[in-house]
Amino acid sequence: MSLSVVVGLTIRRKWMTVKSSFGLVLNSDLKANIIRDEGRELDFYDGLDHGDLRKLRDHHVINILSHDDSVTAEGVRHIDLTDCENITDELLVYIANHCPNLEALYIASCNNVTDTGIISIAKNCNELKVFYYSHCKNATNVALEAIVSHCTLIQTLHADDCNLSTLPENIGSLRNLQVLNLSNNNLTRLPPSIIKLTDTCERFYIGNNSLLKPPQEIAEKGLESIKCYLEEINKDLDSNDDSISMISMSYIFSLFLSLKVESIEDQGKKLDFQDGLGEDDRPKLMDHQVIEMGLRM
Repeated sequence: MSLSVVVGLTIRRKWMTVKSSFGLVLNSDLKANIIRDEGRELDFYDGLDHGDLRKLRDHHVINILSHDDSVTAEGVRHIDLTDCENITDELLVYIANHCPNLEALYIASCNNVTDTGIISIAKNCNELKVFYYSHCKNATNVALEAIVSHCTLIQTLHADDCNLSTLPENIGSLRNLQVLNLSNNNLTRLPPSIIKLTDTCERFYIGNNSLLKPPQEIAEKGLESIKCYLEEINKDLDSNDDSISMISMSYIFSLFLSLKVESIEDQGKKLDFQDGLGEDDRPKLMDHQVIEMGLRM
């Protein structure tokens, strides 16, 4: 082996040691893999190998958005940070404040991201059409509420395995939604407004939840099946108007509040909320919760 080869190998080993010590270095070759479509797309997931994805930090992305000559933050439309497990809310807040025209964001499996970062994106990125935040273990129901309230143009939403226990009552307001993934959560009920998505949402995923209203097996058949289920309940309720005047029972309320069995008396002809609900629950009772209860007895 020649001296020049030996020297070259020695330098390479030393460089790799330095790189390992200081973490990821985004050189020009790596940036060329990441920055695409004339700076409108930043694809870290496809542009880095798996080991480098784990080394990526907030400052790497912020540096590209703020200092790279081929990128202007206002012009960025697509950012893919899937599996970049060490990015944090700090980066999402920066993106929210500097990328107002963002249309697609992928942060699946970014476990350091919380509601704070997602809410900031939802409130500031009004052009957002695609949002993947599946497997973000530190997100809660609050994050989804912000998305539903602010991201009115959303077309694809993946919230698989995000600790969801309830859905926003106004989820049916997402009239542009075409793909909705809510699998692998802790949902026990779906709000009635979800059937408003029937005409636009072509792909609906709800597997591996614990749905009771509607039953899990019905929900997994899709939005049309959910719609038919609710329509059948409404028909039954209409036929029972004489028994319980203008009150439809159990679909929503049984899971909204902890309704006690003592509140339903005389074979469904009497609803006693005064005795049947606790002191803390009675002030929470709303008109629509009674009207939409839908209990089949």
